Amino acid sequence: MIRAPHTVLLVAAAVACLCKPSPSLFTGPRPITSQPESVNTRPVTADLVKIREALGIALVNDMYLDRPYISPETAQPCGNPDGVGRPAFSHVHSIFEAGQKGPLLGRPGFWIRQTNATMVLSFHDGCPLQLYRILSDGELHTEIVGSPLTSPSFRPTTVLRSGELVTLESLCADRATLVSFVTVPAWNPRLREELDPTKMAAEYPQHAQLISRLASPEFNADQGPLFSTSDTVAAPEGAAEATGDGQ
Repeated sequence: MIRAPHTVLLVAAAVACLCKPSPSLFTGPRPITSQPESVNTRPVTADLVKIREALGIALVNDMYLDRPYISPETAQPCGNPDGVGRPAFSHVHSIFEAGQKGPLLGRPGFWIRQTNATMVLSFHDGCPLQLYRILSDGELHTEIVGSPLTSPSFRPTTVLRSGELVTLESLCADRATLVSFVTVPAWNPRLREELDPTKMAAEYPQHAQLISRLASPEFNADQGPLFSTSDTVAAPEGAAEATGDGQ
């Protein structure tokens, strides 16, 4: 199992100024509503069940999540000392099902954009995930989040910056994935924008082939990178136009 590096503390210091603890803003672990059955079209695998039971993960708003930790300290943009503070950071574990496309279960091809927050995505165990991000200029970047023991080009941790459009794809038809998210300042669902495949194709016609493939329900990921030991990772079909490394 891969442990997340200490990137989180550096990101927290760079994104926000920490203030004194504010008991009124401390929410602690949030209650969750359990929905034991998957809404995805693929079968629930044994590893998914084991991870859910071990960590107390449940299906919440189309995502598998455990009880998030919300920082008792508040933060506000360093250049805006009079602004309203938010909890400094949040942490939550999440599971991606085998063959899942997109961050939302049962809605393949959806993309999300988090505003006013930076997210640190860390891989812990299971199947690697193909990450796609579209920057403000429309440029598409890809990378694979997974164990470098599988391939030296896989990244155990990556940073998702505010304003980036992001989606993910499981590279396995038979293995789930355990990841975690640290969000600075703390994650706020009201600041998350969800874009469906139709809207994405209209706004980014240059990436229409990729958007269409990710919107299809069948498993069609390129599994070549799982068996490659080189430093160069082949892009899945539909992502040939991708450039850069996501930084």
